[in-house]
Parts: sequence; structure tokens; C-alpha cells
Amino acid sequence: DALPISWLVALVVGSGDKASLTTPTIVNGERLPTSNTEPQPRLSIDEQRRRILIERWGMIQGANAELLIALAGPFREALRNELPPEQFPFLAAAKLMDVLGVSSDAVLRQRVLRCRNTIKRLAKQAGDVEPSPDLIIENSPWHGYRINPDRVRLIAGSRRD
Repeated sequence: DALPISWLVALVVGSGDKASLTTPTIVNGERLPTSNTEPQPRLSIDEQRRRILIERWGMIQGANAELLIALAGPFREALRNELPPEQFPFLAAAKLMDVLGVSSDAVLRQRVLRCRNTIKRLAKQAGDVEPSPDLIIENSPWHGYRINPDRVRLIAGSRRD
């Protein structure tokens, strides 16, 4: 029998802030080892209010939140299906453009860059080192975009607000 998804989230929450093993990343469609010193951001997604809280770093809203919410769907599905990180799907650029209502690849790339820059700014304001561009959003030519399954952890949101 499969474990309930709530049990999986509890395990993820308890995983800590740093990776304990060297974990892979995607570069030009190939998985390469990365440093184990990069943080593992914990994201809480509030789809009703259309915002994302990155634990310790702060809140993302607006177009940046819309991008992350769109990428969270396939990420959550892969979690439910208990896929290994290398099998987490990428969302094709054309599909992501459709979901976000953007008109061209260039506009989509600009949207991703702005979101990455916002994440970088939040990390630096929190006193952390500048994260790599693909810490939260990975992209692979010919495959598309996804939330980085080797680094990002989804956690339940706070019930306080």
C-alpha cells in the first residue's frame, strides 16, 4: 500500500536545510553532480492568494508566483507518483507559455529570469549566499522548465494567516 501524501510532506519537512549527500543537477539535459553546500529551499504555496513563501527568504507574489504555481503542478504529481528526481517532468515551454498567457519564448525567458532574480535578491536580503540560477527553477533545452526536484522541498503553509 502507498503511504498518504501527508506522510511524505512530514518527511520532507524534517529533512533539514542542507543536503547531506552530493545530489545531481541538470545541465544541457545531462545530470551532473553538484556541491552539497547549496541550500534546500522550502516552499509553501498558497494558490488561493496566488503567493509563494520561501522559508527564511520571504514572499513571492504576482507574475513570479504565477510561474512557480504553474511549475508546482507537475512537481506535485511526480511526488504523488513517488518518482525519483531524474524522472520529474519538465513543463514544455509552449505549454508553460499557454498556462501563463505569454506570447513568445522571449517573454517566457524574461519571466523566468525575473523570478530567478527575485529569488536571488530575497536570499541575499536574508543574509544567505547568492543561489545558483537553477536552485529553484531548472530549465533544459528541448524539455522545458521545472521546479528543481534535487533541491526544493514543498511544505504545508501556515494556518495563521
